[in-house]
Amino acid sequence: MSTPRVLILGGSASLSRLMTLRMVSKSWDVISVIRDPAQRSQILQIGNGQKGKVEVLIQDLEKLMGVRGARRILEQARPNIVVFVAGSTRKPFAVDRDASKSFMEASTNDNSVSKFLFISFPSSRRGRAPWWTDEDFQDWMVEKRSYPDIWQAKLEADEYLVALANARARRGGPSFQAISLRPTWLTNSKGTGKVHLGKSRAVGQVTREDVAAVALALLSRHDTRGWFDLFQGDDEIEEAVDSAVRRNVNCIDGEDVERIHELAV
Repeated sequence: MSTPRVLILGGSASLSRLMTLRMVSKSWDVISVIRDPAQRSQILQIGNGQKGKVEVLIQDLEKLMGVRGARRILEQARPNIVVFVAGSTRKPFAVDRDASKSFMEASTNDNSVSKFLFISFPSSRRGRAPWWTDEDFQDWMVEKRSYPDIWQAKLEADEYLVALANARARRGGPSFQAISLRPTWLTNSKGTGKVHLGKSRAVGQVTREDVAAVALALLSRHDTRGWFDLFQGDDEIEEAVDSAVRRNVNCIDGEDVERIHELAV
């Protein structure tokens, strides 16, 4: 099997750096896209002494120039996996929505890209999740009202990835894994190695280290697709991922999937 080449958008984020370290330690190569050239050396140092290689590309995602710009980055990086971690509290529609959707479209139209992982959050949905309690629903309403632009931007991107993956499958394209990993509020605490992956509460906490480990576990398999909400929990990470896949867990349940599929028609 060829060495995985992973393009990470938003490569300077703490979560991205943790992902990068885990990937290169497994002999994966990482191309990290960052905005600030001054951070290049810091990102490159992650690869020191590791089995995989780290490369850096400079691109301000707020100035991407749409799908054409995303396609140019893909041509430079030649990845088979794309991970979108970037986010902006200041300009969520430019980064969380528009830039991510541009990379989603470019990736699903590039047969060499087989996996796309988008970092979202559990509140990114249009309606009450069928498994939520009344308290969960109220927490979702509060979070949605508190961060309306981020909620809208992430939701539109989550849905678009589903629609594009479905369109690629319908036209007979190569196998493609569309993964939305949806961690709740992130902490810098030491990773516990234990999580709850799948249908859970609306709001909680999870460590960045554990999110990075779950992302790698999802990307290491060929049968992971869908929306995965992620919280701190009691399950070992590999066990949590295996259980979610085995039980066909998808947190898109309760959303209007037919409407979502029409977004890419």
